[in-house]
Amino acid sequence: MARPSTQPILFNELPAITIRNLRDGGLLDGGYYRKTIRWRSTSPLDYDEMVSEIEIIVDTEHSYPSIRFVYASGEDEFDYLVPLKRKLTNSGIGMVWYFVPEPDMLCLKLYMHDNRFVGRKQIKGAFYRCQVLVSTRKRINNFNVRLAKIDKIIKHWQQPFYKQVYRGINTKHTIKVQAAFEEMKMLAKVNLRK
Repeated sequence: MARPSTQPILFNELPAITIRNLRDGGLLDGGYYRKTIRWRSTSPLDYDEMVSEIEIIVDTEHSYPSIRFVYASGEDEFDYLVPLKRKLTNSGIGMVWYFVPEPDMLCLKLYMHDNRFVGRKQIKGAFYRCQVLVSTRKRINNFNVRLAKIDKIIKHWQQPFYKQVYRGINTKHTIKVQAAFEEMKMLAKVNLRK
């Protein structure tokens, strides 16, 4: 049996529909609009290959404005409504549309997850790419800081006035250089991308 994936779901990699996309496309101007949206792959292996096609129907002229999604995924056909709500902006000037995937949940962006468009809070265990990369960046930054310290010690060791031994005993700086060489050996074995 295959082991379940430990990779987190990344919001950046999920197909999404935003209020801004609908507004820029003129679909929220009032009335009944039908449009087909095509997603293309962003993977470098199959770049620009069409991934899916979704028909959206926006109805803002009735008392219950909504957006209807019609699409097929594999053998399954999907056809469902997500209500829309118009609210006054924070500044009090103008109105803003929101998706309402669940009661009392307002979203400006819907993500496709498990073949449905849902709000961000409905996807458990998902992160943005920058959140996932933070730990890797910290590891790399720590690695670079250690390398810079070692480099500074070794450059001092290569100076013409440097003395390794004073009265038959290693100097403090010689001990630092030896420790730096040991640390370099250890750093050479470190895997930064764990």
